[in-house]
Amino acid sequence: MRRVLIALVACALSACATTPPQDAEPVRFGVIGDQTGVDNLARAYGILRQGVAALNAHQPELVLHTGDLLESAEATDIVQRDWSEATSILDRLDAPWYLTPGDHDVNPPERMTGSTDRSREALFQTLYGARNPAAAERPFYSFDHRGVRFISLYSHETLHADPRWGVTFQARISERQRQWLVEALTATPRPRATVVFVHQPLWYNWAAWAPVHAVLAENGVDLVVGGHFHYGQDEGTLDGVRYIVVGATGGMTKTGSPNAGDRHHVTVIDIGANNLNILVVPLSPEAEPAVLPARRNMDRVQAVSSMLWSAMGRGAVAEGACLGVPLLGNPIDLPLTLSVLNSGPAADGRFANDLCSGGAQPCQLQPGRGVMSSNLSSIALAPRADAAWVASDPLAREITIVAEFDSTGQTFRLEHQMNLSQIACAP
Repeated sequence: MRRVLIALVACALSACATTPPQDAEPVRFGVIGDQTGVDNLARAYGILRQGVAALNAHQPELVLHTGDLLESAEATDIVQRDWSEATSILDRLDAPWYLTPGDHDVNPPERMTGSTDRSREALFQTLYGARNPAAAERPFYSFDHRGVRFISLYSHETLHADPRWGVTFQARISERQRQWLVEALTATPRPRATVVFVHQPLWYNWAAWAPVHAVLAENGVDLVVGGHFHYGQDEGTLDGVRYIVVGATGGMTKTGSPNAGDRHHVTVIDIGANNLNILVVPLSPEAEPAVLPARRNMDRVQAVSSMLWSAMGRGAVAEGACLGVPLLGNPIDLPLTLSVLNSGPAADGRFANDLCSGGAQPCQLQPGRGVMSSNLSSIALAPRADAAWVASDPLAREITIVAEFDSTGQTFRLEHQMNLSQIACAP
């Protein structure tokens, strides 16, 4: 893109060997997201097969996998068996494929941030290195295809670290890898476009990512693709660098509307010197054309999802006995509508009056209602003297809480199933 003008000036001054290749045709490549983080890996690999078939229909020249192909917590022989099965599926692609390591590919079984146990990392490099010798040397590498440079960054130099959950400050690119990145970006011949792919969206730890972003922007990187979240989002463009996150291709998804993360998909991208086109290909029918939602909305989705997982926490309770949900709240900056369903129809019950007037459902909670503190993935709901929602039917056990908010002309819906516990609540 803008790199073309820079290179023409350089050619006039010195070495025309650095001029970007002038191939007018865009390069089409596919992207596959996560398979792991599920109870049934065989089912996930079944969805991966669908993704491979969907990509073949779009005829990409190559395919990137954003990681989490394996379950590294399993025994070595199981990891090796799963590698054989998963790669046999990927080999059905009508194009070469390239893999960047995910946390489920390299983390050791013991969950300890900063673990020195790199046995699974070494196993991954052995397995993938047999196919891609560059990955055997180190877990980050680059390659060129028809004038486009593809760079795989390694987001797990600190094992069991995460840019959004857990010990976030250690999720970062090392100075060693950053220096390698500079060399990969400036190697000749200069490309006409550059794509970086990485598993974890490390830019959520912006203080640590800022030096990396500076290198990307200075060297005209066009696109950065992440995975890991199991839902897609469009981060937008910063300093000329477009950031996107792709969703799962078999891995765990959210439950609700497709735009709120209940979608398995693959992605088809066309990139050239002056164009970038991103096509989301769902692996099940949808009523609307699929797009990557804006990050701001998906950050809201994640906060609401975290609230629903936190909703079974218990605060102080009064006397009496009934079935209900102890805690609920709205962690985002928009009104949030809550409903409680029991096998489809609305469950017979009531919300607390301080959450919504009269306690009827659907209950619209104003921003911040019922919440002590909130960020993207950690919600502290306010303690209560009564339940946030009380079931009128004492036999009701299985319920589904539906949470919805409206933004940018869309409704984002999340659903969360619960087994009600016997709690003390006001009559």
